[in-house]
Amino acid sequence: MAQAAARVATNMNAQNIANTLNAYSKLEEAAADMPRSLWDALAEAAERVASNMNAQAVGNTLNAYSKLEEAAAEMPRSLRDALAQAAERVAPDMNAQAVANTLNAYSKLKEAAAEMPRSLRDALAEAAERVAPCMTAQHVANTLNAYSKLKEAAAEMPRSLRDALAEAAERVVGRGVVGNTLDRH
Repeated sequence: MAQAAARVATNMNAQNIANTLNAYSKLEEAAADMPRSLWDALAEAAERVASNMNAQAVGNTLNAYSKLEEAAAEMPRSLRDALAQAAERVAPDMNAQAVANTLNAYSKLKEAAAEMPRSLRDALAEAAERVAPCMTAQHVANTLNAYSKLKEAAAEMPRSLRDALAEAAERVVGRGVVGNTLDRH
């Protein structure tokens, strides 16, 4: 399977890359045996298509890397930069799930989070504020959990976003956001 994926990686589109990475993130044994050549091929392919990724592909790719510790540790700086640029570009189009997933992924990708440009932090904060009224309990919990781990982003969080997330939490509190948030801390 790994050889086939490495062979076709150069022809993969953004969704194929995200799907392949996500599949490996769910198959621990396969991920552990994944050859370096496949990590490299998928990283090169992701970097190649990052500028064309939509919000879902960006979030899914970041999320998959956040679950693949070895791949995350080996992620080239150029790919981290390409995904950050893509995330910033699509942030205005993100829905609540994409915002929560992207922030959550960054909260797990230590190097990528440390290198997150201020412009991306601002774009994600603006997106989170825009979609807060549409967030489910899970989106609110994941967003708050991500901000609790993204110390710099949390410190810069605009008051308007804090208010929007507080309103969203109040709106969904009957559906479990308090329990989910407390369980994660």
